Parts: sequence; structure tokens; C-alpha cells
Amino acid sequence: MLQKLANDPVVIFFKTRAKNVCVIVLLVLIVLAAFRVRMNTFWLPHWMGDQCHYISLAMKLDTLGFSQYNLRKVDVETIPLTGDKKVSLIYPTITKNPDSKGQILDVMERVGIRYYDQPFFHKPPLLSYLIVCSHKLFATDKTRYLSVFSTLKGMPADVSPGVLFKAQFYLVIIPLFCSLGLVVAAFFMGRLLFSNRVGLYAAFLMAIHPVSIMTSQKLWTDDLLSFFVSASLVVLILGIKRNKDWYIALAGALCGLSILAKQTGGNLVIAMFIFFIITHQKSILDLKSFFILLFNKRAIIFAGCAFLISGFWFYKIWRVYGNPFFLPYQPSVLEIDRTGWFKELNARPRGAVLFLVQIPYLCPAFIFAYFSIERFFKETFNAVMKRAYDWRLIFLWIVVLQYYWTLRTEQEERLMLPAYTCLAVLAAYALNVFRLYTGRFSKFFGNRYVREAVIVIFLIACAVYAAPIGIRTGIEQTILLRKPF
Repeated sequence: MLQKLANDPVVIFFKTRAKNVCVIVLLVLIVLAAFRVRMNTFWLPHWMGDQCHYISLAMKLDTLGFSQYNLRKVDVETIPLTGDKKVSLIYPTITKNPDSKGQILDVMERVGIRYYDQPFFHKPPLLSYLIVCSHKLFATDKTRYLSVFSTLKGMPADVSPGVLFKAQFYLVIIPLFCSLGLVVAAFFMGRLLFSNRVGLYAAFLMAIHPVSIMTSQKLWTDDLLSFFVSASLVVLILGIKRNKDWYIALAGALCGLSILAKQTGGNLVIAMFIFFIITHQKSILDLKSFFILLFNKRAIIFAGCAFLISGFWFYKIWRVYGNPFFLPYQPSVLEIDRTGWFKELNARPRGAVLFLVQIPYLCPAFIFAYFSIERFFKETFNAVMKRAYDWRLIFLWIVVLQYYWTLRTEQEERLMLPAYTCLAVLAAYALNVFRLYTGRFSKFFGNRYVREAVIVIFLIACAVYAAPIGIRTGIEQTILLRKPF
């Protein structure tokens, strides 16, 4: 009787529906937890460093248009919120002095940084355009691009949180939304490639990692870049699984948007090209197959759509500087810089060591991602030798390794963020394998509820350790996670 009920289509339908509801509820709870550890961003200052550049560029795009996309002729006005002027609202304006470069560039020159004085800004404009759109939709002051400035180390305690919230909501909602989007994207990547459980593990890992928490509290391009990279990967997985070319085209368009957020979004085009080579070549010795792959339909669709979205930017940079990949360079900036920033950065290890050690150090659960590297090499070997292989690990590791190789000389942990969703899925996959296999070797772990409880306790312990690191970074207004370096 019980067996008949178990196989009854109605019972199966309701069990499946109940399971899906539980998964949705758990995902919502994870997203809410992620929001909770990031919500300080509403009251934190968002002017220091590159943040003021993006706000100033947004103001110029709104008032003068794309042709004036640079930091020249930008002054700064303040509205004190405390008697000692340690906390204030700050906003950029166009200078009224025709002979002045503007206060933004003047301040940077005084500390020895001159490479921002360019006729056209070298970083893509997507974030600044989004600030303009968000300002028109959400800003309470439609005439000024307000932000919060503070010389205090910590949360501004003498100012009403409501004042800070209203002034800069239009700014902070962009990185916050993208950061929460990374949590959701990690879930869907894990679900599509493996299972709901892996997706939930991956979402939780993205929710608690200090780098993701830190960048969500800054007006940087990293969350925007990573969001579109991850969205592109999710859609690309759907295209591969469902064999639909229009998914591939949409994934390419999302990749193009990631490039307009930050040029390192182009790493995804290279990573997917390598993936198509590995998984479509008849044999590693078949050169004819390799050259045919250069005209692989899906590779062309993906790269072509990415270029259609982002190509205008490289054309504009080429017209201005004669090099579509132009980046400014200032000789001897290490000796000239008076802020100490470049000296501090130069004292850190290069990315090849920094990323390898710091990613699991900041969140120990991420070390499980490394346990799947052997399986990746095995599946890659099987793929190029045209044996049976699992494309999922190849797909994830190619993205991670492409970013790792490209950024191997960099020294800021946030630059690796676009690959974090893939690392979170790899760690979640390895955790799930650990959960399944431990039951075979221990009588205690034979009970699946015990195994699940152990995983949950481990993840909660990681959250208790990891999340406060990212939260403190925001409160202290630092831009590096100095652990362990």
C-alpha cells in the first residue's frame, strides 16, 4: 500500500511541489542574510578613492554628455552635517574657473597622481550611466549627485541614519543589488549544473565571503562586472543544456555588458573559446578539427554578440588614443605617490600567491573547491582524447583559471570576484561529494540527517568567521582585506 502511494503521480506531484517551495524559502532566507551583512552600505561614506570618480563621471555624463567623459573641470561642494564638519554630504560640480583643471584633478596632482588627467576616461562607462539612471529614478535631490563623506573611522554616529539613507540610496543600491544578484546566480549555476543542494550551498558561500561583502559596500565596478559575468554564465549553461543558440546570443550580450562595466569582462570570451576548443575538438592531434573550431557557430555567436554590445567602446578608445586597449601609465608613481597607497599595494604578494592563499583563508569552505582540480584535469584529458567526460567541471575551472592567469600579477583581492561564483559552485560540489561519501566509511555518518547537520554547522561556523571580516572592512573604510597579507 505504501509503495503504491509512493508511486502515485499525485503524491509525487505534491512532494515535488513541497520540495521546490522549501528550496525557494531557503534561497530567500540566504538572500535576506546576505542583505543583512551588507546593509551598512546605506549609511557608510561613498566618496573616497575611485568612488568619487564614478560619481563625478555620472554628473558629467548627465550634464555635458558622452563627449566630456573625463575628470577635467570637476569641483566639489560640501554640506556639513556635523558642527566639526567631519561628516558631510558631498557632490561634484562643473568648475566655474576656465583656467582650472578642477579640484578632483588638483587634489590628485598634489599627492603625485597625474595619470587621470586625460581627454577621455580610460574605464568603460556602464557604472556611471547606471548612476545617472538610478539618480533620475531614486534620488531625492534631482539636481545634485550627493554622497556621504566622513573623516571618521567607523559609522557616522552623530547624524540621523535617515539623512544618509535618503541622500545616497540611488548610489548604493547598484552594487548592493549586483552583490545579491551574485548570490542568486551562484544558486542557479549550482542547480543547473548539479542539484538544488549544491546551488544552496554555493549561494550561502557567496553570501558570506568577505570579498563579496566588502565590494558590495563600495561604489566600484567589481560587483557590476561580476554580476554580468555570472548572469552570462547562467544563460550560457542553459544554452548548452537546452541546445538553443538564442541563449548563447543572450549570454554573449550579457558578456558584452560585463566588458562595459570593466574591460576584464573580456576574459570570459577567452575562457569560453578555450572551453569550446576542449569540448568540440575531435582529438588533440587533429589540427584540422582545431582550425574548424575557429569558425564554430556557438563560439562566433557568443563572441559576436559580446562585441556588438561593447565594440563601440574599444572604437572610441582607439579613436582617442590610437590603441583600443589603452591604459594610462605614470613612470615612477611608486616614488612620487604621497598617499602611501602604491607602496602598500606593492608590499603585498602577487596574485598568483595572494588569490591561492587568501580565498580559502577568508572563507575556509572555499578550500573544498581546490579538491576538484584533479577531477578537472582528468575530465579535460578525456575531452581532448574524445573519451566520455563531464563538461561541467571543465566549464567552471576554465573560467576560474582564465581569471587567475590574467590577474596573476595583480595585488587586490577584489579583482578575482568575477570567478567567485564558479569557485563557490566548485566548493559546494565538493562539499556535496564529501557529504555523500562520508556515509560509506563511518557508521556515525551513515545517517543522512547527521551528515547534513555536519555540513550546515560547518557552513555556519564559516559564516561566523568570514562575514565579520567583510563587515569591518566597510565600517573602517579600508579597501584591502589585510588577512593574511
